Amino acid sequence: MLYKDRIKRILQSAPVGYSSCIELSKTAVNNILKMLDDIDETEIFPCPFCGEIPVGPEANGLNWWIECEKCEIVMESSNKDDVIKKWNSRYKVED
Repeated sequence: MLYKDRIKRILQSAPVGYSSCIELSKTAVNNILKMLDDIDETEIFPCPFCGEIPVGPEANGLNWWIECEKCEIVMESSNKDDVIKKWNSRYKVED
């Protein structure tokens, strides 16, 4: 189960009002749930050349890109999921 799904389940089952010194209003819970929906939990693997964490995926007009700022390597695609899949397919897991 994804972390945001776990947090959602906890927030949705939390009592509204005063409980354990924590007061949650329905508005606050709904705002947190909306923010969690906006989080993208797709894992982006490190750069296959240097191991740095890349920047992206970001949109630039019609294309999506992921970039290693250290190596200046860029992967582009017209589809966000496709660029992530292409970037991650180049990563080699060391034994």
